[in-house]
Amino acid sequence: SLRHSFLHDTTELRSLQLPSSVEAVGSHFLNGSGITALDLSHVTGLKSLGDSFLSCTDGLRSLELPSSVEKVGPGFLLGSSFKLSREEVLASHREPARKRRKEAQ
Repeated sequence: SLRHSFLHDTTELRSLQLPSSVEAVGSHFLNGSGITALDLSHVTGLKSLGDSFLSCTDGLRSLELPSSVEKVGPGFLLGSSFKLSREEVLASHREPARKRRKEAQ
C-alpha cells in the first residue's frame, strides 16, 4: 500500500510507474501534482483508491485504471480538469471485460 499523501504537491512530476503488486493507495495520492497521464492498468491487484485521489491535478489528460478497483474514496479527481466519476470507475468494476480508459476532452 502507498501511504497517505504519497507524492502530494509534486508539481514537477509528469509521469509515474507503480509496481504491479500495489493493492491500495492512501488518501491525497498525487494531490496537486503536475502529472499529465497515469496508466495503472498493469496494477492488477489494486483494489482501493483513497480519499482525494488525484485531486487538484489540472494537467491530467489521460487516466487508465485496472478493473480490480472496488473502492474509490470521496474527493476522487476533485478540483481536477479531468472528469471521471467515482460511479464510472465502480461501474466498470462490475463489468470487468470493459477497459477503463478515458482521455480528456
